Amino acid sequence: MLTSYHNHSQWSDGRGSLLNMLYAAQRMGLDELGISDHLVLDPHDDIPRWSMHPTALPDYLAALSEGRRDDAPCLRIGLELDWLPGQRDAIAAATDDPRLDYAIGSVHQVLGLHVDSALDHLGQLGPQALQAMYDRYWVLVAEMASSGLFDIAAHLDLPKKLHGRPSAAMQRDDRADGYAAAHRRMGTTRQAAMQPDDRADGYAAAHRRQQAPSVGDSAGVEPALDAIAAAGMTVELNTAGWDMPCRECYPSPRILAACHERGIPVTIGADAHSTQDLLRHFDRAVKLLQQIGYREIMRFEGRRAIPQPLADFAAALDRP
Repeated sequence: MLTSYHNHSQWSDGRGSLLNMLYAAQRMGLDELGISDHLVLDPHDDIPRWSMHPTALPDYLAALSEGRRDDAPCLRIGLELDWLPGQRDAIAAATDDPRLDYAIGSVHQVLGLHVDSALDHLGQLGPQALQAMYDRYWVLVAEMASSGLFDIAAHLDLPKKLHGRPSAAMQRDDRADGYAAAHRRMGTTRQAAMQPDDRADGYAAAHRRQQAPSVGDSAGVEPALDAIAAAGMTVELNTAGWDMPCRECYPSPRILAACHERGIPVTIGADAHSTQDLLRHFDRAVKLLQQIGYREIMRFEGRRAIPQPLADFAAALDRP
């Protein structure tokens, strides 16, 4: 069964309507299409532009329920909710709806910064401040998991997104044909000098030259993964990172391997904001998971994670 669950529509920051996304999923041969629009429950009503307003949640759930159809793809109803300290009860109330098939937990805001979009502010941080941000990020991930409110942990190690391209050695880490060798090079660090073409638009020259600390080296990674494992959550291999300045999936192959060692199940998510991205890099993701040792991939229904063989998922991906 071919599934894609982490996708955004016009209800938040996606560019496609629900109907357009369903038509695109049908053309691509998807068996299940999940819509998981952003929901940020800020206590001060400071809602970012990429999130639906909380008052829209009832209409969102109703629209997706009405959009379900008898033929493929089956529409799965999800939410991507930001973990904000002190908002556990509000998040619990939002996810307490029998129509939901899954709830994605994510961390975008750390120490007052939106870590995947605040390029100008991030460019002004020195190495110590960046490391503090990374460390705090993993503490928030652990809190998110320990809440017991979520089914999927989204795009782990997201703070690396805007920090330029890894070195050539690190790039080989996420290729299936180079994974075994890369796994032996766990100590490899990012190169200090970033090339001019490795920047996002507006990336400052000084920031390109700055050696960003590896998120995988944060002391908080292992406790966060332990919390995810204890909560019975699924980790998402988010393929969007391969198209970002970091040029690496979320989480990194190194962190994915640590998830596998802990028995944490996995799903593949495109983090699509347009219809053409619903299956982006899924073939690459399958190869990486196979090299790491995963043999199952999770699908979701009614807040239950249901395993299916990764080989079946790969076969569905390859069918005409």
